[in-house]
Amino acid sequence: MVLHELTTNAVKYGAFSVPSGRLDVTWAVNDGEWLSFVWAESGVQIDGPPDTRGFGTGMIEKSFSHSLNGESSLEFGSDGLVCRFAIPLHTKSGKAN
Repeated sequence: MVLHELTTNAVKYGAFSVPSGRLDVTWAVNDGEWLSFVWAESGVQIDGPPDTRGFGTGMIEKSFSHSLNGESSLEFGSDGLVCRFAIPLHTKSGKAN
């Protein structure tokens, strides 16, 4: 759901809405414990974070912390959006997420 929301927003307002837009997606497994993911848009003129938080923004910000005991952040830079999230690969009981 988060990737769908990020893609939809990129088409409407971000990297996919302008010819100069660019998207870089990276991921890594850190210490065999965490999956980290970065969605970084650039080449887009934005004026900072939206004035109001909609359903999609709230879902992005909360889904990893509530559902998967992870972390997430949204950074609205002057060149585009950067979304970072990290989720543990295993639960406290040792089971895979």
